Amino acid sequence: MSSDYDTFGSLNVKNVKIDQSGIILHDANDDGKTITMKVAGAFNAGNVDLTLPKVAGAMLSDQSALNGAKLSAGSVGTVSLSNGACTAAKLNINGAADISTNGALADEMLISDVNDANTVKKITLTNLKTLVGGSSLPSGTSAQILVNDGSAYASVAMSGDATIATTGAITLANDSVGSAQIENNAVTTVKIGNAQVTAAKLAVNSVAAAAVQAGAISTVKLGADCVTSAKLADQSEVVISNGGNETFISSADSTKRFRFTATDNVLKLEYSSNSGSAYSTVQTFTYP
Repeated sequence: MSSDYDTFGSLNVKNVKIDQSGIILHDANDDGKTITMKVAGAFNAGNVDLTLPKVAGAMLSDQSALNGAKLSAGSVGTVSLSNGACTAAKLNINGAADISTNGALADEMLISDVNDANTVKKITLTNLKTLVGGSSLPSGTSAQILVNDGSAYASVAMSGDATIATTGAITLANDSVGSAQIENNAVTTVKIGNAQVTAAKLAVNSVAAAAVQAGAISTVKLGADCVTSAKLADQSEVVISNGGNETFISSADSTKRFRFTATDNVLKLEYSSNSGSAYSTVQTFTYP
Protein backbone atom coordinates (compact mmCIF):
# COMPACT_ATOMS: atom_id res chain seq x y z
CA MET A 1 0.00 0.00 0.00
CA SER A 2 1.44 3.35 -0.97
CA SER A 3 0.77 6.91 0.12
CA ASP A 4 1.92 10.41 -0.41
CA TYR A 5 4.65 9.66 2.17
CA ASP A 6 6.31 6.95 0.02
CA THR A 7 8.34 9.48 -1.95
CA PHE A 8 10.86 11.43 0.08
CA GLY A 9 12.35 14.75 -0.71
CA SER A 10 14.23 17.32 1.32
CA LEU A 11 13.74 20.85 2.56
CA ASN A 12 16.76 23.06 3.03
CA VAL A 13 16.56 26.24 5.07
CA LYS A 14 19.58 28.24 6.29
CA ASN A 15 21.38 26.02 8.78
CA VAL A 16 18.45 23.55 8.75
CA LYS A 17 17.82 20.50 6.56
CA ILE A 18 14.78 18.25 6.71
CA ASP A 19 14.85 14.88 4.92
CA GLN A 20 14.13 11.22 5.61
CA SER A 21 16.90 11.03 8.20
CA GLY A 22 15.28 13.73 10.39
CA ILE A 23 15.72 17.37 11.16
CA ILE A 24 19.38 18.34 10.89
CA LEU A 25 20.68 21.56 12.45
CA HIS A 26 24.03 22.81 11.15
CA ASP A 27 26.61 24.93 12.91
CA ALA A 28 26.52 28.32 11.16
CA ASN A 29 30.29 28.34 10.85
CA ASP A 30 31.01 24.63 10.34
CA ASP A 31 28.67 22.32 8.37
CA GLY A 32 30.56 19.36 9.78
CA LYS A 33 28.96 20.02 13.19
CA THR A 34 25.29 19.03 13.24
CA ILE A 35 22.48 18.10 15.59
CA THR A 36 19.91 15.61 14.26
CA MET A 37 16.42 15.11 15.67
CA LYS A 38 14.87 11.84 14.50
CA VAL A 39 12.60 9.00 15.54
CA ALA A 40 14.51 6.01 16.77
CA GLY A 41 13.23 2.60 15.72
CA ALA A 42 10.07 1.66 13.82
CA PHE A 43 6.69 3.34 14.14
CA ASN A 44 5.21 0.43 16.03
CA ALA A 45 2.99 2.67 18.16
CA GLY A 46 1.26 4.22 15.17
CA ASN A 47 0.87 7.94 14.92
CA VAL A 48 2.81 9.94 17.51
CA ASP A 49 2.14 13.61 18.09
CA LEU A 50 5.06 15.73 19.25
CA THR A 51 3.89 18.93 20.89
CA LEU A 52 6.56 21.58 21.19
CA PRO A 53 6.37 24.10 24.06
CA LYS A 54 5.45 27.69 23.38
CA VAL A 55 7.64 29.16 26.14
CA ALA A 56 11.33 28.81 26.82
CA GLY A 57 12.33 26.09 29.28
CA ALA A 58 8.97 24.27 29.14
CA MET A 59 10.22 21.16 27.36
CA LEU A 60 10.13 19.21 30.63
CA SER A 61 6.98 18.65 32.69
CA ASP A 62 6.47 20.34 36.05
CA GLN A 63 7.13 17.03 37.83
CA SER A 64 10.41 15.18 38.20
CA ALA A 65 10.71 14.26 34.55
CA LEU A 66 14.45 14.84 34.75
CA ASN A 67 15.57 12.27 37.35
CA GLY A 68 18.82 10.47 38.04
CA ALA A 69 18.08 7.82 35.46
CA LYS A 70 18.03 10.48 32.73
CA LEU A 71 21.51 11.80 33.58
CA SER A 72 24.57 10.26 32.03
CA ALA A 73 27.76 9.79 34.02
CA GLY A 74 29.71 13.02 34.43
CA SER A 75 26.93 15.16 32.94
CA VAL A 76 26.49 17.45 35.98
CA GLY A 77 29.27 20.00 36.25
CA THR A 78 30.17 22.53 38.93
CA VAL A 79 28.19 25.31 37.27
CA SER A 80 25.06 23.13 37.40
CA LEU A 81 25.12 22.94 41.19
CA SER A 82 23.67 25.70 43.29
CA ASN A 83 25.65 27.02 46.26
CA GLY A 84 25.26 24.81 49.31
CA ALA A 85 23.66 21.99 47.31
CA CYS A 86 26.42 19.51 48.12
CA THR A 87 25.77 18.74 51.80
CA ALA A 88 27.40 16.13 54.02
CA ALA A 89 24.37 13.89 53.55
CA LYS A 90 25.07 13.83 49.80
CA LEU A 91 28.61 12.49 50.30
CA ASN A 92 28.97 8.73 50.44
CA ILE A 93 32.34 8.16 52.08
CA ASN A 94 31.54 4.49 52.69
CA GLY A 95 31.56 3.92 48.98
CA ALA A 96 34.94 5.57 48.51
CA ALA A 97 38.03 3.45 48.04
CA ASP A 98 40.44 3.14 50.97
CA ILE A 99 43.92 4.38 50.07
CA SER A 100 45.28 2.32 52.98
CA THR A 101 49.06 2.83 53.08
CA ASN A 102 49.26 4.04 49.47
CA GLY A 103 48.49 7.67 50.28
CA ALA A 104 50.89 10.36 49.15
CA LEU A 105 51.65 13.70 50.74
CA ALA A 106 50.35 15.36 47.57
CA ASP A 107 46.89 13.82 48.09
CA GLU A 108 44.16 16.33 48.88
CA MET A 109 41.21 16.34 51.28
CA LEU A 110 38.37 18.73 52.07
CA ILE A 111 38.05 20.65 55.32
CA SER A 112 35.64 23.25 56.66
CA ASP A 113 37.41 26.54 57.41
CA VAL A 114 35.85 27.93 60.61
CA ASN A 115 37.77 31.17 60.07
CA ASP A 116 36.00 31.70 56.74
CA ALA A 117 32.31 31.03 57.49
CA ASN A 118 32.94 27.26 57.33
CA THR A 119 33.81 27.49 53.67
CA VAL A 120 34.84 24.11 52.30
CA LYS A 121 38.48 24.20 51.23
CA LYS A 122 41.03 21.66 50.13
CA ILE A 123 44.27 20.86 51.86
CA THR A 124 47.10 18.53 50.95
CA LEU A 125 48.38 15.93 53.37
CA THR A 126 51.68 17.82 53.39
CA ASN A 127 49.95 20.98 54.62
CA LEU A 128 47.88 19.01 57.11
CA LYS A 129 51.04 17.42 58.49
CA THR A 130 52.59 20.86 58.88
CA LEU A 131 49.44 22.16 60.56
CA VAL A 132 49.17 19.47 63.22
CA GLY A 133 52.78 18.49 63.85
CA GLY A 134 55.29 20.77 62.23
CA SER A 135 56.90 20.52 58.85
CA SER A 136 58.22 17.06 59.66
CA LEU A 137 58.62 14.67 62.55
CA PRO A 138 62.10 14.58 64.06
CA SER A 139 64.22 11.62 63.07
CA GLY A 140 64.98 9.04 65.70
CA THR A 141 66.35 5.58 66.37
CA SER A 142 64.80 2.35 67.57
CA ALA A 143 62.71 2.53 70.78
CA GLN A 144 62.85 6.33 71.06
CA ILE A 145 59.79 8.39 71.95
CA LEU A 146 58.60 11.90 71.04
CA VAL A 147 58.88 14.50 73.81
CA ASN A 148 57.77 18.10 73.52
CA ASP A 149 59.81 20.76 75.30
CA GLY A 150 57.07 23.35 74.99
CA SER A 151 57.95 24.50 71.50
CA ALA A 152 58.95 21.47 69.43
CA TYR A 153 59.11 17.68 69.47
CA ALA A 154 62.32 15.70 69.80
CA SER A 155 63.06 11.96 69.59
CA VAL A 156 64.64 10.84 72.85
CA ALA A 157 65.38 7.55 74.55
CA MET A 158 63.57 6.78 77.79
CA SER A 159 66.10 6.51 80.60
CA GLY A 160 66.39 6.56 84.36
CA ASP A 161 64.19 4.17 86.30
CA ALA A 162 62.51 2.71 83.18
CA THR A 163 63.26 1.84 79.56
CA ILE A 164 60.90 1.13 76.67
CA ALA A 165 61.15 -1.47 73.90
CA THR A 166 60.07 -1.10 70.27
CA THR A 167 56.92 -3.05 71.19
CA GLY A 168 55.98 -0.42 73.77
CA ALA A 169 56.78 -2.64 76.75
CA ILE A 170 58.31 -0.79 79.72
CA THR A 171 60.99 -2.36 81.94
CA LEU A 172 61.77 -1.00 85.41
CA ALA A 173 65.42 -0.75 86.37
CA ASN A 174 66.78 -2.67 89.36
CA ASP A 175 66.32 -0.88 92.70
CA SER A 176 64.08 1.72 91.01
CA VAL A 177 61.06 1.21 93.29
CA GLY A 178 61.59 2.87 96.64
CA SER A 179 59.55 2.79 99.82
CA ALA A 180 57.69 5.94 98.80
CA GLN A 181 56.39 4.20 95.66
CA ILE A 182 54.88 1.28 97.60
CA GLU A 183 51.39 1.67 99.04
CA ASN A 184 50.80 0.89 102.69
CA ASN A 185 50.03 -2.82 103.25
CA ALA A 186 50.92 -3.57 99.60
CA VAL A 187 53.72 -6.03 100.52
CA THR A 188 51.83 -9.19 101.43
CA THR A 189 53.28 -12.57 102.42
CA VAL A 190 53.27 -13.89 98.85
CA LYS A 191 55.41 -10.90 97.78
CA ILE A 192 58.25 -11.92 100.16
CA GLY A 193 60.74 -14.48 98.90
CA ASN A 194 61.95 -17.39 101.01
CA ALA A 195 64.79 -16.61 103.44
CA GLN A 196 64.52 -12.89 102.66
CA VAL A 197 63.58 -11.76 106.18
CA THR A 198 66.89 -11.58 108.04
CA ALA A 199 67.57 -10.55 111.63
CA ALA A 200 68.46 -7.06 110.44
CA LYS A 201 64.93 -6.73 109.02
CA LEU A 202 63.24 -7.54 112.36
CA ALA A 203 62.34 -4.71 114.69
CA VAL A 204 62.93 -5.01 118.43
CA ASN A 205 60.20 -7.09 120.13
CA SER A 206 58.61 -7.82 116.73
CA VAL A 207 58.57 -11.64 117.02
CA ALA A 208 55.68 -12.90 119.16
CA ALA A 209 55.58 -16.28 120.88
CA ALA A 210 53.07 -17.60 118.34
CA ALA A 211 55.59 -17.01 115.56
CA VAL A 212 58.24 -19.26 117.17
CA GLN A 213 58.12 -22.96 116.32
CA ALA A 214 58.02 -25.47 119.16
CA GLY A 215 61.54 -26.63 120.06
CA ALA A 216 63.13 -23.93 117.87
CA ILE A 217 64.96 -22.23 120.78
CA SER A 218 67.92 -24.41 121.68
CA THR A 219 70.55 -23.73 124.37
CA VAL A 220 72.89 -22.03 121.92
CA LYS A 221 70.13 -19.56 121.05
CA LEU A 222 70.00 -18.24 124.64
CA GLY A 223 72.20 -15.32 125.55
CA ALA A 224 74.04 -15.05 128.86
CA ASP A 225 71.86 -14.04 131.83
CA CYS A 226 68.76 -14.02 129.62
CA VAL A 227 66.65 -16.47 131.63
CA THR A 228 65.34 -14.62 134.68
CA SER A 229 62.99 -15.87 137.38
CA ALA A 230 60.11 -14.12 135.62
CA LYS A 231 60.67 -16.44 132.66
CA LEU A 232 60.23 -19.58 134.79
CA ALA A 233 56.93 -21.38 134.97
CA ASP A 234 55.46 -22.45 138.31
CA GLN A 235 56.94 -25.57 139.99
CA SER A 236 60.00 -25.52 137.75
CA GLU A 237 63.63 -25.05 138.64
CA VAL A 238 66.73 -23.97 136.77
CA VAL A 239 70.12 -25.62 137.01
CA ILE A 240 73.01 -23.30 136.16
CA SER A 241 76.35 -24.95 135.51
CA ASN A 242 79.55 -22.99 136.01
CA GLY A 243 82.79 -24.88 135.82
CA GLY A 244 81.43 -27.87 137.72
CA ASN A 245 79.46 -25.79 140.23
CA GLU A 246 75.73 -26.44 139.93
CA THR A 247 73.22 -23.85 141.19
CA PHE A 248 69.56 -24.72 141.69
CA ILE A 249 67.01 -21.87 141.74
CA SER A 250 63.57 -22.45 143.16
CA SER A 251 60.75 -21.29 140.94
CA ALA A 252 58.53 -20.65 143.93
CA ASP A 253 60.99 -18.15 145.39
CA SER A 254 63.92 -17.17 143.19
CA THR A 255 65.76 -15.69 146.16
CA LYS A 256 66.19 -19.19 147.62
CA ARG A 257 69.08 -21.04 146.06
CA PHE A 258 71.18 -24.15 146.64
CA ARG A 259 74.47 -24.93 145.01
CA PHE A 260 77.11 -27.60 144.98
CA THR A 261 80.73 -26.57 144.85
CA ALA A 262 83.51 -29.07 144.35
CA THR A 263 87.19 -28.57 145.10
CA ASP A 264 89.61 -31.46 144.97
CA ASN A 265 87.94 -34.19 147.09
CA VAL A 266 85.47 -31.90 148.91
CA LEU A 267 81.87 -31.37 147.80
CA LYS A 268 79.92 -28.67 149.56
CA LEU A 269 76.17 -28.08 149.61
CA GLU A 270 75.57 -24.37 150.15
CA TYR A 271 72.42 -22.29 150.65
CA SER A 272 71.54 -18.66 149.85
CA SER A 273 68.46 -16.75 150.82
CA ASN A 274 69.40 -13.54 149.05
CA SER A 275 69.47 -14.54 145.38
CA GLY A 276 73.02 -15.81 145.58
CA SER A 277 74.66 -12.75 147.12
CA ALA A 278 76.01 -14.89 149.99
CA TYR A 279 76.05 -18.64 150.63
CA SER A 280 76.40 -20.64 153.82
CA THR A 281 77.61 -24.23 153.97
CA VAL A 282 74.86 -26.73 154.74
CA GLN A 283 76.77 -29.93 154.34
CA THR A 284 80.32 -30.97 153.44
CA PHE A 285 81.17 -34.26 151.76
CA THR A 286 84.77 -35.44 151.78
CA TYR A 287 86.00 -38.18 149.50
CA PRO A 288 88.95 -40.36 150.54
